[in-house]
Amino acid sequence: MRAASRWGGDKLVGDNATVTSSTTTPAEGPGRTGASEQSRQDRTDAVLGIDLGGSSITAVRVDHDQRQVWVGRTPGANPFSSPGLAAERLAAAVAAALQSEGEPPSVSHVCLGASGAGGAGRAVLEEAMQQACGDLGAELELRTDLDIAFLSGAETGSLLLSGTGAVAARYQDTAMTARCDGMGWMLGDEGSGLWIGWQAVRAVAAALDGRGPSTALTEPVLAALDVEPTTTVDLRQELIAAVAAVRPADLARLAPIVLNAADAVAEQIVDSATQRLLATLAVVDAGGPIVLAGGLLANDTSLARGVRAGLPGRDLRAVSAPVVGAVSLALAAAGVTPDRTWLEAQLAA
Repeated sequence: MRAASRWGGDKLVGDNATVTSSTTTPAEGPGRTGASEQSRQDRTDAVLGIDLGGSSITAVRVDHDQRQVWVGRTPGANPFSSPGLAAERLAAAVAAALQSEGEPPSVSHVCLGASGAGGAGRAVLEEAMQQACGDLGAELELRTDLDIAFLSGAETGSLLLSGTGAVAARYQDTAMTARCDGMGWMLGDEGSGLWIGWQAVRAVAAALDGRGPSTALTEPVLAALDVEPTTTVDLRQELIAAVAAVRPADLARLAPIVLNAADAVAEQIVDSATQRLLATLAVVDAGGPIVLAGGLLANDTSLARGVRAGLPGRDLRAVSAPVVGAVSLALAAAGVTPDRTWLEAQLAA
């Protein structure tokens, strides 16, 4: 099934990949050279920014003048557990973004952001990137998912991210200089979707066991875990079995239940998550803009509102399209000043 597009003209490419295009002529500004002959010649050159995630892969081609955008999207894949599938889908997303009616596009720079790019998995990602982009003759740059999330909103400042996991980082001139948390559910990720879901099942367990207060979370949490209350079963044992059967990361899908519940227990969980995120940020924060990223902070949630309330007077920038950071890095490498506001507007759903 093809994703809906605001640009129109979708084409199905590869493994459920789509390509969309947008043509925009904004006012001249940084990185835009007007209608000179040199500008018309350079306009055929482009950069490619890629966000490789477990749920989706997005490749975005932007011309050097930032007047036109092409987008390729495919389902995501884990490059470490399924390297072949990830490489195949990455190549399909890139091919989709490179679709052209005329001459093949000239791509000068490519930047790919992915989880694991800063650690032992870097070699796997480099190989996948080489397979997908090596024939373009472009300069290739590999960055972490945190890098492109932050650089979607700023070049110097702090990042606070809460999605499935949670992490804060400090950046100076596009380079990470400090980091806090992002240590996984057993050791950290405090204030993340997983952490909130974990607290929810613990609260429900305590309520069923009589150790904690009753909570409106019980019914929706049990339903989400496919536990059906009956008079003939011990719900505590059913809950134990249900939680044991899911991957820890899957508990993050319970977070929206908590964030939307009108319940004292849920409010306590959200308040605790808020304070933990603010404490994580405080470790790395040294002033300047704060980029809020991840589904729980980039969108209007009770958690995001709590975090914003805890940062009065700060320059807060919510970003919902991390691929903008990858495109920005590629443009900067090409000597072009990225227009993040314009890029994000083109990629808005």
